[in-house]
Amino acid sequence: MKTLICLLTLITGIKIATAQDTIIQTDGTKTIAVVQEVGTSEIKYKKYATLQSSPVYDISKYQVSAIHYADGTNDAFPALAPIPQPAPAPIPQSTYVTTTYNPDGTVTTTPSNLTGATIYYSAVVSPLTPYDNRSINDYFQNRFSQEGNGTIKLSNGNTEMYNFAMGGSLIFNKQNNWSYEFQFETAPPAAIHDTANYANGASGNLAISYFCLNDALQYLRGTDTSNRFQIGGELSADIGIFSGTEHDITYEGGSYPTTNSVLYDGMQFGWHAAAVAKYFVGKSKNLGFEMKLGYRNMYLKQANEFDGTGSPVNFNGLMFSMGLTLQFKAQATVCVNCYDYNG
Repeated sequence: MKTLICLLTLITGIKIATAQDTIIQTDGTKTIAVVQEVGTSEIKYKKYATLQSSPVYDISKYQVSAIHYADGTNDAFPALAPIPQPAPAPIPQSTYVTTTYNPDGTVTTTPSNLTGATIYYSAVVSPLTPYDNRSINDYFQNRFSQEGNGTIKLSNGNTEMYNFAMGGSLIFNKQNNWSYEFQFETAPPAAIHDTANYANGASGNLAISYFCLNDALQYLRGTDTSNRFQIGGELSADIGIFSGTEHDITYEGGSYPTTNSVLYDGMQFGWHAAAVAKYFVGKSKNLGFEMKLGYRNMYLKQANEFDGTGSPVNFNGLMFSMGLTLQFKAQATVCVNCYDYNG
């Protein structure tokens, strides 16, 4: 009887010693275990070395290539595709949306075409201004028509104008830009001057300084996706401020000269329209070249003089300017019924 018990104990011990499974992972790692369950997506097992106290572990079938069981059978698992992850939400082209509050209480949003904003500063020179000296020449010719024999000599001044501007742009669809620009135009002192000298001593002298304040609305469109080259136009309301003097000496057939003087101190309203082109260079596209070609309408009426006359100054005509502009990115916060996607 004792011999039988020993034999049964030996057989049972051999069975327990060999009742171990081997889990082979896809990276080659082997785990000696006792498999508890093979599910549809995971495998449950206990570690063989600590079978009595081992917790039940889970491992994904995706990580297992095969299981060798203690009874000599095998399970092989074909390579499984990873569980697909949801694609990240697309980033909208614009970070702004238009919000619509519907009568039923719901709210709908649509992406805005607003894609950016900039502020910029410009400095340009206008070698061609619409100042027309013919009106002044005609005036002096008529002014001294009654003088004695001689030849009138006329000289005209330089009307070169310098323009400094500050503006802001809203960029739509990356290429369309609406801009507001405040322009300050100035000229050298006595930029408009004219002198007339007659042989008998009669003379006329005109010296006027001026500057203009302009409120311009621009529309530009980028010709490429980088918005580097922009073309378009502007329309501006202009305020011209003039100051200066006219000093005349006439004889009017007598032997004694008559001296008349007039002080120019006035403000005139006009407008200009121009085609605009800008080209930005460099990686950051901050520095650009600017050109404008257009037409200005502004007329300085005759000043009141002692005898009721004075020199008119006609600014109607073509204008051309060129120079540099600096552009910087700005936060595009101008939006109606909008909010930021990013909160």
